[in-house]
Amino acid sequence: MKRLFPGLAAVLCAAALGAAGPALADPGNTATNSTGAVQVGGVSADPSATVDSQPADAQASAPTSVSGGDNTANDSTGVVQVGGGNTADNSTGAAQVGAVQT
Repeated sequence: MKRLFPGLAAVLCAAALGAAGPALADPGNTATNSTGAVQVGGVSADPSATVDSQPADAQASAPTSVSGGDNTANDSTGVVQVGGGNTADNSTGAAQVGAVQT
């Protein structure tokens, strides 16, 4: 019985992962015959900080963006793609990021 439980757990996990579809956040992303693919097109952030103190004040800003869309993952497992123009074919555990602009 002790050996049956890990095997049964592995089969159930594989079945659950096999039924999960890809996470596509933007149009233009394609995941064909892929499991656990996460694809996000363009993202941006504009964090800033301000310190008001006498006798001086300070401000900082760091706008950053990743432009994108048109990511492709074919026959892949566990692929994460952010930005655009990324391609992963027959890949496992790939992480890809498009051009970053600051």
